[in-house]
Amino acid sequence: RNKRFWQFLAMAIFTLNLKQVFRHMDATFPKYAVRAFGCDVPFGSIYAINPAMIIVGVPIVAAATPHVRHFDMIFRGSWLTAVSPFIVAASQTYVGTCLFVVVLSLGEMVWSPRWYDYTMACAPPGKEGVFGALALMPIFAAKLPTGLLGGYLLQTHCPAAPGGDCVDGGGVRDAP
Repeated sequence: RNKRFWQFLAMAIFTLNLKQVFRHMDATFPKYAVRAFGCDVPFGSIYAINPAMIIVGVPIVAAATPHVRHFDMIFRGSWLTAVSPFIVAASQTYVGTCLFVVVLSLGEMVWSPRWYDYTMACAPPGKEGVFGALALMPIFAAKLPTGLLGGYLLQTHCPAAPGGDCVDGGGVRDAP
C-alpha cells in the first residue's frame, strides 16, 4: 500500500548480498586465513582494520557528504563493498587480504551510515522501530547462505591439509 515501504523493502533485499560479504569476514575469513597462510596468521589484526577504519572514517565521510542523497551514497559504497572480495581472489597474499579489508571498510563507511539514515527517512511517524528492525533483516537473512557458500568455497578452493589445518604449525585444527 505504501510506495515508500516497498522501495525500502527492495533496498533491504539489495543489501542482503552486501551483508553476506560481512558475514564471510566473520565466518569464512578466519578458516581461509589459517588454511592459506598457516596457523600463525594474524587474522585478528587483519580483521581489526575494519573497525579501526570505521571508527575514524565514518565521521569524516558523514561530514564531507551531507549534501549527497542517501541513495547515491548507498549505491557508491555498495559498489566498493561488492568489489572487495575480488581483490583477495586476485591476490591471495597478505597484501591482497589487507586490501580486501580496506576496500570493504571504505565501502562500509560510505553506505552503512546512510542506510540507517535512509531507513528513518522512509519510516512513517510512529513506525521507526519497525523500519529499524527491517533494516537489520539482511544481517540475519545472510547467515544461512553465507554458511553454505563459505563451506562450499573452502572445501572446493581452500581445502584442509590432510590431518587438519595446522599439522605443521603447532596443533591440529580439524577441517569443517
